[in-house]
Amino acid sequence: MTVRAAQNGARRGRRPPFALLTALLGAGACHDHGVVGVTVSKNIVERDATTPSPDAEGSIDATIRSDAADASGFVSVDDCLPVNAANLDPTATQHLIDGTGDSTSMRFLYPYDGTVYPQGIPGPVLMWDGPAPDVVYVRIHSRRFDYRGCLKPSALNRLELPTGIWDLAFASARGATDPFTLDLKVASGEGIYGPISEQLVIANGALTGSVYYMTTQSPAAVGGVLRVRGGRSAEAVLTPPSCAGCHGVSANGTRLLAFSSGGGSSFSVSGASPLTPLVSPTPGAEFAGVYPDGSVYVASAHPTGGGGPRSYGGGVTNAALYDTATGSLVGDSGVPTGACMPMFSPDGQQLVFTDFGASAGHTLATMRFSIETRTASSYQALYAATSKYVGWPAFLPDASAVVFAQGDAPDFSGLGAGLIPVIVGPQTDPFIVDTTTRMPLLLAQAAGFHSASDVESGQTYLPGGAADLHQNYYPTVSPVAAGGYAWIFFDSVRSYGNQGTHRAIWGTAVSISADGTYGSDPSHPAFYLPGQDPNTPNFRALAVLEP
Repeated sequence: MTVRAAQNGARRGRRPPFALLTALLGAGACHDHGVVGVTVSKNIVERDATTPSPDAEGSIDATIRSDAADASGFVSVDDCLPVNAANLDPTATQHLIDGTGDSTSMRFLYPYDGTVYPQGIPGPVLMWDGPAPDVVYVRIHSRRFDYRGCLKPSALNRLELPTGIWDLAFASARGATDPFTLDLKVASGEGIYGPISEQLVIANGALTGSVYYMTTQSPAAVGGVLRVRGGRSAEAVLTPPSCAGCHGVSANGTRLLAFSSGGGSSFSVSGASPLTPLVSPTPGAEFAGVYPDGSVYVASAHPTGGGGPRSYGGGVTNAALYDTATGSLVGDSGVPTGACMPMFSPDGQQLVFTDFGASAGHTLATMRFSIETRTASSYQALYAATSKYVGWPAFLPDASAVVFAQGDAPDFSGLGAGLIPVIVGPQTDPFIVDTTTRMPLLLAQAAGFHSASDVESGQTYLPGGAADLHQNYYPTVSPVAAGGYAWIFFDSVRSYGNQGTHRAIWGTAVSISADGTYGSDPSHPAFYLPGQDPNTPNFRALAVLEP
Protein backbone atom coordinates (compact mmCIF):
# COMPACT_ATOMS: atom_id res chain seq x y z
CA MET A 1 0.00 0.00 0.00
CA THR A 2 1.26 3.48 -0.84
CA VAL A 3 -0.26 6.49 0.83
CA ARG A 4 1.46 9.76 0.11
CA ALA A 5 -0.46 13.04 0.26
CA ALA A 6 1.39 15.90 -1.40
CA GLN A 7 2.19 18.75 0.93
CA ASN A 8 0.91 21.18 -1.66
CA GLY A 9 -2.52 19.63 -1.49
CA ALA A 10 -2.45 19.76 2.32
CA ARG A 11 -1.58 23.45 2.24
CA ARG A 12 -4.69 24.10 0.15
CA GLY A 13 -6.73 22.97 3.16
CA ARG A 14 -7.63 19.38 2.30
CA ARG A 15 -8.04 17.32 5.50
CA PRO A 16 -7.56 13.54 5.40
CA PRO A 17 -10.86 11.81 6.24
CA PHE A 18 -10.82 10.23 9.70
CA ALA A 19 -11.82 6.86 8.24
CA LEU A 20 -8.60 6.96 6.23
CA LEU A 21 -6.55 7.72 9.32
CA THR A 22 -8.16 4.81 11.13
CA ALA A 23 -7.43 2.49 8.22
CA LEU A 24 -3.81 3.63 8.07
CA LEU A 25 -3.19 2.70 11.67
CA GLY A 26 -3.57 -0.96 10.83
CA ALA A 27 -1.20 -0.84 7.91
CA GLY A 28 1.91 -1.83 9.84
CA ALA A 29 0.39 -5.17 10.81
CA CYS A 30 0.01 -6.46 7.26
CA HIS A 31 2.33 -4.38 5.06
CA ASP A 32 6.02 -3.67 4.83
CA HIS A 33 5.44 0.07 5.11
CA GLY A 34 4.00 1.92 8.11
CA VAL A 35 2.38 5.32 8.20
CA VAL A 36 4.74 7.58 10.09
CA GLY A 37 3.69 11.12 9.26
CA VAL A 38 -0.05 11.53 9.73
CA THR A 39 -0.84 15.20 10.15
CA VAL A 40 -4.50 15.82 10.81
CA SER A 41 -4.54 19.34 9.41
CA LYS A 42 -1.44 19.54 7.24
CA ASN A 43 0.12 16.54 5.54
CA ILE A 44 0.32 12.76 5.34
CA VAL A 45 3.71 11.19 4.64
CA GLU A 46 4.70 7.53 4.45
CA ARG A 47 8.15 6.00 4.69
CA ASP A 48 9.68 2.65 5.34
CA ALA A 49 9.50 2.17 9.11
CA THR A 50 13.22 1.42 9.34
CA THR A 51 14.45 4.42 7.33
CA PRO A 52 14.38 7.97 8.70
CA SER A 53 12.67 10.35 6.29
CA PRO A 54 14.55 13.42 5.01
CA ASP A 55 13.86 16.81 6.49
CA ALA A 56 11.07 18.54 4.60
CA GLU A 57 8.82 21.47 5.20
CA GLY A 58 5.86 20.33 7.29
CA SER A 59 7.43 17.05 8.42
CA ILE A 60 8.09 16.24 12.04
CA ASP A 61 11.58 17.10 13.32
CA ALA A 62 14.52 14.70 13.23
CA THR A 63 14.56 14.13 17.00
CA ILE A 64 11.01 12.81 16.96
CA ARG A 65 11.66 10.73 13.83
CA SER A 66 14.66 9.02 15.35
CA ASP A 67 12.67 8.04 18.46
CA ALA A 68 10.67 5.59 16.37
CA ALA A 69 13.08 4.80 13.55
CA ASP A 70 12.70 1.05 14.10
CA ALA A 71 9.01 0.95 14.97
CA SER A 72 6.61 -0.72 12.56
CA GLY A 73 3.44 1.17 11.82
CA PHE A 74 4.60 4.34 13.54
CA VAL A 75 2.19 7.29 13.30
CA SER A 76 3.10 10.92 13.86
CA VAL A 77 0.80 13.92 13.96
CA ASP A 78 2.19 17.45 13.68
CA ASP A 79 0.04 20.39 14.74
CA CYS A 80 2.99 22.79 14.99
CA LEU A 81 4.59 23.12 11.54
CA PRO A 82 4.15 24.57 9.00
CA VAL A 83 1.04 26.19 10.52
CA ASN A 84 -0.61 25.87 13.91
CA ALA A 85 -3.73 26.83 15.80
CA ALA A 86 -1.76 29.33 17.91
CA ASN A 87 -0.89 31.33 14.74
CA LEU A 88 2.81 31.41 15.59
CA ASP A 89 5.22 32.16 12.77
CA PRO A 90 7.81 29.43 11.99
CA THR A 91 10.57 31.15 13.98
CA ALA A 92 8.44 31.52 17.11
CA THR A 93 7.15 27.98 16.68
CA GLN A 94 10.65 26.54 16.50
CA HIS A 95 11.66 28.59 19.54
CA LEU A 96 8.74 27.08 21.47
CA ILE A 97 9.59 23.54 20.32
CA ASP A 98 13.29 23.84 21.13
CA GLY A 99 13.12 26.08 24.20
CA THR A 100 13.15 25.09 27.84
CA GLY A 101 12.64 27.06 31.01
CA ASP A 102 11.79 26.94 34.69
CA SER A 103 9.49 24.01 35.44
CA THR A 104 9.50 24.24 39.23
CA SER A 105 6.32 26.32 39.27
CA MET A 106 4.46 23.80 37.10
CA ARG A 107 2.81 20.47 37.86
CA PHE A 108 0.16 18.33 36.23
CA LEU A 109 -3.18 18.46 38.02
CA TYR A 110 -4.92 16.07 35.63
CA PRO A 111 -4.44 13.43 34.34
CA TYR A 112 -2.45 11.74 37.09
CA ASP A 113 0.96 10.23 36.39
CA GLY A 114 0.63 6.48 35.83
CA THR A 115 -3.09 6.45 35.05
CA VAL A 116 -4.30 3.52 32.95
CA TYR A 117 -7.08 4.46 30.54
CA PRO A 118 -9.48 2.08 28.85
CA GLN A 119 -10.25 2.48 25.22
CA GLY A 120 -13.83 3.32 24.29
CA ILE A 121 -13.98 6.65 26.15
CA PRO A 122 -12.71 10.14 25.25
CA GLY A 123 -9.21 11.05 26.31
CA PRO A 124 -8.52 13.37 29.25
CA VAL A 125 -8.54 17.15 29.35
CA LEU A 126 -5.07 18.37 30.35
CA MET A 127 -4.84 20.65 33.41
CA TRP A 128 -1.82 22.02 35.25
CA ASP A 129 -0.48 24.59 37.71
CA GLY A 130 1.86 27.32 36.53
CA PRO A 131 2.09 30.66 34.71
CA ALA A 132 -0.92 31.67 32.63
CA PRO A 133 -0.05 30.48 29.10
CA ASP A 134 -0.32 32.36 25.84
CA VAL A 135 0.56 29.21 23.89
CA VAL A 136 0.85 25.56 24.92
CA TYR A 137 3.24 23.02 23.43
CA VAL A 138 2.22 19.42 24.08
CA ARG A 139 3.82 16.21 22.93
CA ILE A 140 2.36 12.72 23.44
CA HIS A 141 4.60 9.91 22.29
CA SER A 142 5.26 6.19 22.52
CA ARG A 143 7.18 3.75 20.34
CA ARG A 144 4.32 3.69 17.82
CA PHE A 145 2.85 7.17 18.07
CA ASP A 146 4.00 10.77 18.22
CA TYR A 147 1.87 13.88 18.45
CA ARG A 148 2.99 17.44 18.95
CA GLY A 149 0.75 20.47 19.08
CA CYS A 150 1.31 24.22 19.35
CA LEU A 151 -2.07 25.32 20.59
CA LYS A 152 -4.00 28.05 22.32
CA PRO A 153 -5.18 26.99 25.79
CA SER A 154 -8.86 26.05 26.04
CA ALA A 155 -9.05 28.00 29.31
CA LEU A 156 -6.61 29.05 32.02
CA ASN A 157 -4.08 26.19 32.38
CA ARG A 158 -6.45 23.86 30.59
CA LEU A 159 -6.13 22.20 27.18
CA GLU A 160 -8.54 20.07 25.20
CA LEU A 161 -6.69 18.39 22.36
CA PRO A 162 -8.00 18.63 18.78
CA THR A 163 -10.73 16.18 17.84
CA GLY A 164 -9.40 12.76 16.89
CA ILE A 165 -5.95 12.94 18.52
CA TRP A 166 -6.84 10.70 21.46
CA ASP A 167 -8.60 8.32 19.06
CA LEU A 168 -5.39 7.95 17.08
CA ALA A 169 -3.38 7.43 20.25
CA PHE A 170 -5.85 4.83 21.52
CA ALA A 171 -5.72 2.98 18.19
CA SER A 172 -1.93 2.76 18.34
CA ALA A 173 -1.78 1.73 22.02
CA ARG A 174 0.01 -1.40 23.18
CA GLY A 175 -0.77 -1.25 26.88
CA ALA A 176 1.78 -1.19 29.68
CA THR A 177 4.52 -2.51 27.38
CA ASP A 178 4.47 0.79 25.49
CA PRO A 179 3.34 3.64 27.75
CA PHE A 180 2.74 7.15 26.44
CA THR A 181 4.87 10.04 27.66
CA LEU A 182 3.06 13.35 28.01
CA ASP A 183 5.29 16.46 27.79
CA LEU A 184 3.94 19.97 28.25
CA LYS A 185 5.43 23.46 28.29
CA VAL A 186 4.01 26.93 27.86
CA ALA A 187 4.96 30.31 26.48
CA SER A 188 3.88 33.04 28.84
CA GLY A 189 4.85 36.61 28.02
CA GLU A 190 8.49 36.52 26.99
CA GLY A 191 9.30 33.31 28.83
CA ILE A 192 9.05 29.60 28.24
CA TYR A 193 8.21 27.37 31.21
CA GLY A 194 8.72 23.62 31.34
CA PRO A 195 8.60 21.02 30.09
CA ILE A 196 6.89 18.84 32.69
CA SER A 197 6.40 15.17 31.91
CA GLU A 198 4.44 12.14 33.06
CA GLN A 199 3.44 8.74 31.73
CA LEU A 200 0.03 7.34 30.82
CA VAL A 201 -0.99 3.84 29.77
CA ILE A 202 -3.77 3.06 27.33
CA ALA A 203 -5.02 -0.49 27.85
CA ASN A 204 -5.35 -3.04 25.05
CA GLY A 205 -9.08 -3.19 25.62
CA ALA A 206 -12.18 -1.03 25.58
CA LEU A 207 -14.66 -0.12 28.25
CA THR A 208 -18.00 -1.12 26.79
CA GLY A 209 -21.59 -0.62 27.87
CA SER A 210 -23.04 2.05 30.14
CA VAL A 211 -22.36 3.59 33.52
CA TYR A 212 -25.47 4.45 35.54
CA TYR A 213 -25.05 6.93 38.36
CA MET A 214 -27.19 8.91 40.78
CA THR A 215 -27.18 12.67 41.08
CA THR A 216 -29.03 15.47 42.82
CA GLN A 217 -30.12 18.70 41.22
CA SER A 218 -30.50 22.13 42.79
CA PRO A 219 -32.32 23.94 44.24
CA ALA A 220 -34.51 21.18 45.69
CA ALA A 221 -31.73 18.53 45.74
CA VAL A 222 -34.07 16.01 44.10
CA GLY A 223 -32.37 12.79 43.06
CA GLY A 224 -32.26 11.20 39.62
CA VAL A 225 -30.41 8.48 37.72
CA LEU A 226 -28.29 9.27 34.66
CA ARG A 227 -26.49 7.08 32.15
CA VAL A 228 -23.18 7.62 30.33
CA ARG A 229 -22.67 5.52 27.19
CA GLY A 230 -19.32 5.40 25.41
CA GLY A 231 -18.12 8.62 27.01
CA ARG A 232 -20.95 10.63 25.49
CA SER A 233 -22.75 13.24 27.56
CA ALA A 234 -24.92 11.82 30.32
CA GLU A 235 -28.57 11.19 29.54
CA ALA A 236 -31.35 11.11 32.13
CA VAL A 237 -33.10 7.78 32.68
CA LEU A 238 -35.02 8.49 35.92
CA THR A 239 -35.65 12.14 36.62
CA PRO A 240 -37.40 14.59 38.97
CA PRO A 241 -39.96 15.93 39.91
CA SER A 242 -40.19 12.68 41.88
CA CYS A 243 -36.99 11.60 43.63
CA ALA A 244 -35.30 8.57 42.05
CA GLY A 245 -32.17 6.61 42.89
CA CYS A 246 -30.67 3.92 45.12
CA HIS A 247 -30.51 1.82 41.98
CA GLY A 248 -29.27 -1.62 40.98
CA VAL A 249 -28.73 -2.85 37.42
CA SER A 250 -28.26 -6.33 35.94
CA ALA A 251 -24.82 -7.01 34.46
CA ASN A 252 -26.33 -7.59 31.01
CA GLY A 253 -27.97 -4.17 31.17
CA THR A 254 -31.57 -5.32 30.70
CA ARG A 255 -33.08 -4.57 34.12
CA LEU A 256 -32.86 -1.60 36.47
CA LEU A 257 -34.36 -1.45 39.96
CA ALA A 258 -34.61 1.78 41.91
CA PHE A 259 -36.60 3.90 44.30
CA SER A 260 -38.89 5.96 42.07
CA SER A 261 -42.20 7.80 42.45
CA GLY A 262 -42.41 7.12 46.16
CA GLY A 263 -41.59 3.41 46.15
CA GLY A 264 -39.59 0.62 44.61
CA SER A 265 -39.87 0.07 40.86
CA SER A 266 -38.26 -2.13 38.24
CA PHE A 267 -37.68 -1.16 34.63
CA SER A 268 -36.93 -2.86 31.35
CA VAL A 269 -33.89 -1.28 29.73
CA SER A 270 -33.61 -0.93 25.98
CA GLY A 271 -31.16 1.26 24.14
CA ALA A 272 -33.29 4.38 24.54
CA SER A 273 -34.55 6.57 27.36
CA PRO A 274 -36.86 6.94 29.21
CA LEU A 275 -37.02 3.45 30.67
CA THR A 276 -40.05 1.22 30.39
CA PRO A 277 -41.72 0.43 33.76
CA LEU A 278 -41.92 -3.32 34.37
CA VAL A 279 -43.31 -3.82 37.88
CA SER A 280 -44.34 -1.17 40.39
CA PRO A 281 -44.33 -1.32 43.32
CA THR A 282 -41.27 -3.60 43.49
CA PRO A 283 -40.47 -4.77 47.05
CA GLY A 284 -36.96 -3.94 48.24
CA ALA A 285 -35.78 -2.30 45.03
CA GLU A 286 -33.41 0.10 46.79
CA PHE A 287 -29.78 -1.07 46.45
CA ALA A 288 -30.92 -4.51 45.34
CA GLY A 289 -28.44 -7.02 43.97
CA VAL A 290 -29.76 -7.94 40.51
CA TYR A 291 -28.88 -11.31 38.97
CA PRO A 292 -26.69 -10.91 35.84
CA ASP A 293 -29.52 -11.78 33.43
CA GLY A 294 -32.04 -9.67 35.35
CA SER A 295 -34.37 -12.57 36.21
CA VAL A 296 -34.20 -12.33 40.02
CA TYR A 297 -32.83 -9.95 42.63
CA VAL A 298 -31.85 -9.99 46.28
CA ALA A 299 -33.46 -7.17 48.24
CA SER A 300 -31.02 -5.63 50.71
CA ALA A 301 -31.69 -5.83 54.42
CA HIS A 302 -32.48 -2.45 55.99
CA PRO A 303 -31.95 -2.88 59.74
CA THR A 304 -34.32 -0.90 61.91
CA GLY A 305 -31.97 -0.33 64.84
CA GLY A 306 -29.85 2.30 63.09
CA GLY A 307 -27.16 1.68 60.54
CA GLY A 308 -27.36 -0.18 57.32
CA PRO A 309 -28.05 1.21 53.84
CA ARG A 310 -30.84 3.75 53.69
CA SER A 311 -34.32 2.76 52.55
CA TYR A 312 -37.00 5.13 51.36
CA GLY A 313 -39.57 2.70 49.98
CA GLY A 314 -40.75 1.18 53.26
CA GLY A 315 -42.14 -2.28 53.81
CA VAL A 316 -38.95 -4.37 53.38
CA THR A 317 -36.47 -4.66 56.21
CA ASN A 318 -35.15 -8.21 55.72
CA ALA A 319 -33.11 -9.48 52.79
CA ALA A 320 -34.82 -11.98 50.50
CA LEU A 321 -34.90 -13.23 46.91
CA TYR A 322 -37.54 -11.88 44.52
CA ASP A 323 -38.62 -12.51 40.96
CA THR A 324 -37.91 -9.41 38.89
CA ALA A 325 -40.73 -9.86 36.36
CA THR A 326 -43.46 -10.17 39.00
CA GLY A 327 -41.99 -8.74 42.20
CA SER A 328 -43.02 -11.92 44.02
CA LEU A 329 -41.03 -13.43 46.89
CA VAL A 330 -39.03 -16.59 46.17
CA GLY A 331 -39.48 -18.80 49.22
CA ASP A 332 -36.77 -20.88 50.90
CA SER A 333 -33.97 -19.17 48.97
CA GLY A 334 -31.40 -19.50 51.75
CA VAL A 335 -30.51 -15.79 51.58
CA PRO A 336 -29.79 -14.60 55.16
CA THR A 337 -32.25 -12.01 56.41
CA GLY A 338 -29.37 -9.75 57.46
CA ALA A 339 -27.70 -9.58 54.01
CA CYS A 340 -27.04 -5.93 53.15
CA MET A 341 -25.85 -4.43 49.86
CA PRO A 342 -25.86 -7.79 48.00
CA MET A 343 -24.09 -8.26 44.67
CA PHE A 344 -23.86 -11.27 42.37
CA SER A 345 -20.65 -12.37 40.68
CA PRO A 346 -20.67 -11.75 36.91
CA ASP A 347 -21.23 -15.46 36.24
CA GLY A 348 -24.11 -15.53 38.74
CA GLN A 349 -22.64 -18.40 40.75
CA GLN A 350 -21.77 -16.42 43.89
CA LEU A 351 -23.34 -13.79 46.10
CA VAL A 352 -21.47 -11.33 48.33
CA PHE A 353 -22.93 -9.02 50.98
CA THR A 354 -22.38 -7.27 54.28
CA ASP A 355 -23.86 -9.52 56.96
CA PHE A 356 -25.70 -7.57 59.63
CA GLY A 357 -26.72 -10.85 61.21
CA ALA A 358 -23.11 -11.76 61.97
CA SER A 359 -22.16 -8.25 63.07
CA ALA A 360 -23.58 -4.76 62.81
CA GLY A 361 -21.97 -3.92 59.49
CA HIS A 362 -18.44 -5.20 60.10
CA THR A 363 -18.46 -8.54 58.20
CA LEU A 364 -18.36 -9.44 54.51
CA ALA A 365 -19.67 -12.88 53.51
CA THR A 366 -20.08 -14.95 50.36
CA MET A 367 -22.45 -17.76 49.33
CA ARG A 368 -22.83 -20.05 46.36
CA PHE A 369 -25.93 -19.39 44.24
CA SER A 370 -27.89 -21.61 41.86
CA ILE A 371 -30.24 -19.94 39.40
CA GLU A 372 -31.72 -23.34 38.55
CA THR A 373 -32.96 -23.90 42.11
CA ARG A 374 -32.99 -20.19 43.04
CA THR A 375 -31.13 -20.89 46.26
CA ALA A 376 -28.05 -19.63 48.07
CA SER A 377 -25.83 -22.01 50.08
CA SER A 378 -22.35 -22.58 51.54
CA TYR A 379 -22.05 -19.43 53.64
CA GLN A 380 -18.47 -18.26 54.27
CA ALA A 381 -17.23 -15.22 56.16
CA LEU A 382 -14.79 -13.43 53.86
CA TYR A 383 -13.52 -10.60 56.05
CA ALA A 384 -14.41 -9.04 59.39
CA ALA A 385 -13.28 -5.55 60.41
CA THR A 386 -12.68 -4.67 64.05
CA SER A 387 -14.32 -1.24 64.15
CA LYS A 388 -14.72 0.01 60.58
CA TYR A 389 -17.87 -0.56 58.54
CA VAL A 390 -17.45 -2.66 55.40
CA GLY A 391 -19.96 -2.34 52.57
CA TRP A 392 -20.77 -2.18 48.85
CA PRO A 393 -18.87 -5.38 47.99
CA ALA A 394 -18.51 -6.33 44.32
CA PHE A 395 -16.72 -9.26 42.67
CA LEU A 396 -13.96 -8.86 40.13
CA PRO A 397 -14.95 -10.31 36.72
CA ASP A 398 -13.23 -13.64 37.49
CA ALA A 399 -14.72 -13.70 41.03
CA SER A 400 -11.24 -14.21 42.53
CA ALA A 401 -11.55 -11.13 44.75
CA VAL A 402 -14.02 -8.60 46.09
CA VAL A 403 -13.73 -4.84 46.06
CA PHE A 404 -15.47 -3.01 48.90
CA ALA A 405 -15.59 0.24 50.86
CA GLN A 406 -14.26 0.44 54.42
CA GLY A 407 -15.06 3.50 56.44
CA ASP A 408 -16.60 5.26 59.42
CA ALA A 409 -20.25 5.65 58.35
CA PRO A 410 -22.71 3.12 59.85
CA ASP A 411 -25.11 3.74 56.95
CA PHE A 412 -22.26 3.21 54.43
CA SER A 413 -22.89 6.55 52.71
CA GLY A 414 -20.90 9.77 52.50
CA LEU A 415 -23.37 11.37 54.95
CA GLY A 416 -24.08 14.22 52.53
CA ALA A 417 -20.46 14.86 51.54
CA GLY A 418 -20.39 16.67 48.22
CA LEU A 419 -24.17 17.04 48.27
CA ILE A 420 -24.05 19.81 50.85
CA PRO A 421 -20.85 21.77 50.15
CA VAL A 422 -19.84 22.46 53.74
CA ILE A 423 -19.93 18.80 54.79
CA VAL A 424 -16.72 16.78 54.99
CA GLY A 425 -17.54 13.13 54.58
CA PRO A 426 -16.62 10.23 56.85
CA GLN A 427 -13.25 8.67 56.10
CA THR A 428 -13.89 5.90 53.59
CA ASP A 429 -11.63 4.21 51.04
CA PRO A 430 -11.77 1.36 48.48
CA PHE A 431 -10.26 -2.00 49.45
CA ILE A 432 -9.81 -5.40 47.86
CA VAL A 433 -9.82 -8.85 49.46
CA ASP A 434 -9.18 -12.06 47.55
CA THR A 435 -11.11 -15.21 48.32
CA THR A 436 -7.95 -17.26 48.95
CA THR A 437 -5.86 -15.31 51.47
CA ARG A 438 -8.79 -13.18 52.75
CA MET A 439 -6.38 -10.39 53.59
CA PRO A 440 -7.80 -6.90 52.92
CA LEU A 441 -5.68 -4.43 50.99
CA LEU A 442 -6.18 -0.72 50.42
CA LEU A 443 -6.42 0.31 46.76
CA ALA A 444 -3.88 2.97 47.60
CA GLN A 445 -3.15 4.41 44.18
CA ALA A 446 -6.84 4.72 43.35
CA ALA A 447 -7.37 6.47 46.69
CA GLY A 448 -4.73 9.10 45.92
CA PHE A 449 -1.43 7.74 47.23
CA HIS A 450 1.72 6.97 45.26
CA SER A 451 1.94 3.72 47.22
CA ALA A 452 0.70 2.12 50.42
CA SER A 453 3.81 3.40 52.22
CA ASP A 454 2.52 6.97 51.83
CA VAL A 455 -0.78 6.36 53.59
CA GLU A 456 0.48 6.94 57.14
CA SER A 457 2.32 10.16 56.21
CA GLY A 458 -0.59 11.38 54.08
CA GLN A 459 1.60 12.15 51.08
CA THR A 460 -0.65 12.35 48.04
CA TYR A 461 -0.50 13.21 44.36
CA LEU A 462 -4.04 14.66 44.43
CA PRO A 463 -4.23 18.39 43.54
CA GLY A 464 -6.07 19.37 46.73
CA GLY A 465 -3.65 17.60 49.06
CA ALA A 466 -5.03 16.13 52.29
CA ALA A 467 -8.46 17.68 51.66
CA ASP A 468 -8.90 15.33 48.68
CA LEU A 469 -8.19 12.15 50.66
CA HIS A 470 -10.40 9.49 52.27
CA GLN A 471 -13.73 10.52 50.76
CA ASN A 472 -14.30 7.61 48.39
CA TYR A 473 -17.66 5.82 48.30
CA TYR A 474 -19.81 3.18 46.55
CA PRO A 475 -17.17 1.09 44.69
CA THR A 476 -18.50 -1.16 41.93
CA VAL A 477 -16.89 -3.30 39.21
CA SER A 478 -17.57 -3.58 35.48
CA PRO A 479 -18.69 -7.17 34.80
CA VAL A 480 -16.06 -7.75 32.10
CA ALA A 481 -12.30 -7.29 32.11
CA ALA A 482 -10.53 -5.44 29.30
CA GLY A 483 -6.85 -5.31 28.43
CA GLY A 484 -5.81 -7.36 31.46
CA TYR A 485 -7.57 -5.04 33.92
CA ALA A 486 -10.73 -5.02 35.97
CA TRP A 487 -12.39 -1.60 35.85
CA ILE A 488 -13.53 -0.22 39.18
CA PHE A 489 -15.81 2.80 39.58
CA PHE A 490 -16.38 4.83 42.71
CA ASP A 491 -17.43 8.34 43.62
CA SER A 492 -15.02 10.67 45.33
CA VAL A 493 -15.07 14.17 46.79
CA ARG A 494 -11.82 15.44 45.31
CA SER A 495 -10.44 18.10 43.00
CA TYR A 496 -10.92 17.59 39.29
CA GLY A 497 -7.75 19.28 38.06
CA ASN A 498 -8.25 23.03 38.40
CA GLN A 499 -12.02 22.79 38.00
CA GLY A 500 -12.76 22.79 41.71
CA THR A 501 -13.86 20.08 44.12
CA HIS A 502 -17.09 18.17 43.69
CA ARG A 503 -18.42 14.68 44.21
CA ALA A 504 -17.88 12.87 40.93
CA ILE A 505 -17.50 9.45 39.33
CA TRP A 506 -13.95 8.15 38.98
CA GLY A 507 -12.62 4.93 37.50
CA THR A 508 -9.46 2.95 38.16
CA ALA A 509 -7.78 0.02 36.48
CA VAL A 510 -7.00 -2.95 38.73
CA SER A 511 -4.34 -5.29 37.35
CA ILE A 512 -5.77 -8.80 37.40
CA SER A 513 -3.61 -11.27 39.31
CA ALA A 514 -2.51 -14.39 37.47
CA ASP A 515 -3.03 -16.58 40.54
CA GLY A 516 -6.09 -14.78 41.91
CA THR A 517 -4.37 -13.46 45.02
CA TYR A 518 -3.52 -9.85 45.86
CA GLY A 519 -0.56 -9.19 48.12
CA SER A 520 0.21 -5.68 46.88
CA ASP A 521 -1.85 -2.79 45.57
CA PRO A 522 -3.14 -3.72 42.09
CA SER A 523 -4.83 -0.36 41.43
CA HIS A 524 -3.65 2.61 39.41
CA PRO A 525 -4.33 6.35 39.66
CA ALA A 526 -7.92 7.12 38.83
CA PHE A 527 -9.49 8.80 35.81
CA TYR A 528 -12.48 11.14 35.75
CA LEU A 529 -15.43 9.56 33.91
CA PRO A 530 -15.98 11.60 30.73
CA GLY A 531 -19.55 12.56 29.94
CA GLN A 532 -20.84 13.04 33.49
CA ASP A 533 -22.36 16.37 34.42
CA PRO A 534 -19.60 18.42 36.08
CA ASN A 535 -22.12 20.78 37.69
CA THR A 536 -23.88 18.24 39.90
CA PRO A 537 -22.79 15.87 42.69
CA ASN A 538 -22.59 12.39 41.14
CA PHE A 539 -22.42 9.10 43.02
CA ARG A 540 -23.24 5.36 43.06
CA ALA A 541 -21.87 4.37 39.61
CA LEU A 542 -22.77 0.97 38.16
CA ALA A 543 -21.07 -0.21 34.95
CA VAL A 544 -23.01 -2.78 32.91
CA LEU A 545 -23.11 -4.13 29.37
CA GLU A 546 -25.49 -2.86 26.72
CA PRO A 547 -28.79 -4.75 26.50
